[in-house]
Amino acid sequence: MRVATFLIFSFLFFSINAQTGELDKKLEKIADKFLEDNAFSAVSISIWKNGKKDMNLSKGVANAKDKKKAKVTSKTLFDLASLTKPIVVGSLYFYLEKQKLLDEKWKISKFFPEIKQKFTLADMLNHNTCLPPWLKLCNLTNSKSLKKRRKKVVERIAGVCCNNEPHYSDLNYILLGFIIEEITGKSLEKAFKDYLSKEFKSKNSFQFNPLKKGVKKSQVAATTRSYATKIIRQGEVEDRNCDFLGGITGNAGLFGTAEDIAKFYTQMLKKDWYKKQIIAQNGFDKKEGEDSNYGSYANPVCSGHLGWTGTAFLICPKNNLVITILTNRTHSSKYAPGNLDQIKLFRQAIFDAIFSGLKNK
Repeated sequence: MRVATFLIFSFLFFSINAQTGELDKKLEKIADKFLEDNAFSAVSISIWKNGKKDMNLSKGVANAKDKKKAKVTSKTLFDLASLTKPIVVGSLYFYLEKQKLLDEKWKISKFFPEIKQKFTLADMLNHNTCLPPWLKLCNLTNSKSLKKRRKKVVERIAGVCCNNEPHYSDLNYILLGFIIEEITGKSLEKAFKDYLSKEFKSKNSFQFNPLKKGVKKSQVAATTRSYATKIIRQGEVEDRNCDFLGGITGNAGLFGTAEDIAKFYTQMLKKDWYKKQIIAQNGFDKKEGEDSNYGSYANPVCSGHLGWTGTAFLICPKNNLVITILTNRTHSSKYAPGNLDQIKLFRQAIFDAIFSGLKNK
């Protein structure tokens, strides 16, 4: 895989006039190549360094099947998928902990007595539980009552045979989302806006269920077809379990722009109580191994996360650098759920170009 990545990256990198030294041209060349290869129809990249916007790049169309072919801009919303976990749940978790309203040592049974496992909230935040990566929860009941659906979800998770080694699990964050809502008495969306994202007043800023807020479909990057309606999702969350739970959960559901994410983490790096969590990599991913999605040059001390729909970000506190890469990889005729090779190659090429380019600035 690394050989293939090197060849693609070398072609893209050295096919550009090396004398220009312009990072935006390098990134645009890479983006164009993958857009032409139908890896996705939309891409948006934002880089913030030393507290300021370094560059934005947005290319493609929001929906390849739409005859109007609305072009992607820096204001185009993307289904952020699992980026919801650190942005919303992780951030609220640390905020509530700072306010002494949450204790990382609390057991899950404090909130859900029916769940007999002994893991703590900290275990859930860092995926140190034996819960499975994913469960099909969206067919547990036909009830329209959100309260009954949530009850069924907790019952289903409580019934899981949990004897495996710890690993990444959506279920950890679905439960953490429920817990944060119980502690705050607010929905995740309202708690996030009330406590952490007050500065983002734009209509196209962080939000769940954007179509219900008056956002037009043309302002949102499309994803895959709905299992229920067979219609391409555009402004409706792709994650089926999140959709089942009203489009607002701890594991998915947030829509946002590349610039908003980069700006958000740039602002959060200024808060000592939050910066220490980023440095400790609590609730974040990091570069691991030579075939990392974050490329060859990213430092393992940088904190990031990846999303199923083709989204990613990386925060490097030491360099005061935040990089966001958003795509809609699931909106492609080549999309195959089990094949992540193409999006990995794209991420590697972009991250490598950025880190190499910034060194030469």
